[in-house]
Amino acid sequence: MAIKQAEVECRNMLSELHVWIHKWADVRMCPNCHKPIFQSREDVSGETIVDFLAFFGNVPAWIECKGMPGHNTLPFSEITEKQRNFLTSWTDRGVLAFLFVTLGTGRVPKDRQAWLIPWKIYLETEKSYSLRKSWPWRPTGDFKGFNQLFWDCELLWDAGGWHIPGSSLVVAMIPNIFNLPSLYEVKNG
Repeated sequence: MAIKQAEVECRNMLSELHVWIHKWADVRMCPNCHKPIFQSREDVSGETIVDFLAFFGNVPAWIECKGMPGHNTLPFSEITEKQRNFLTSWTDRGVLAFLFVTLGTGRVPKDRQAWLIPWKIYLETEKSYSLRKSWPWRPTGDFKGFNQLFWDCELLWDAGGWHIPGSSLVVAMIPNIFNLPSLYEVKNG
């Protein structure tokens, strides 16, 4: 799994649902000299604050994608303070925000899983794990893993991509998610 694989998988899943998505560019080209200009944050080079602005019909949502190739845990430090503040400030205004996470060391569906977690639910759950440094994918000792804590946010793998099941919390938040109109209409004549 490449470093940006989570972003690609999230974009592909949302595109199939007719969700309009804007990826904030990490790199732009100078129109004069044609050299790359890195749109970097101060804390992490080559990264923007969040990955996507999405519109589920007329409902906006911010989405941050996380997933380390070959890792079974998500370090809390992967979500920077700026990202946390950004996502929280928007959810406090009533705008949806999600965390798309992929974990695992192998191929899907057996050795990798993915979740689309509402940001507020992630934050509430994270508080109970404040003594740890990372989330485990599967249970370890007394700690529940992603697959137990966020079972109602887990995505399904089918036909080469992740899909949101009808029982997902996302469906409860965006009831028409499976019936969004096509983004582009082709008119004949």
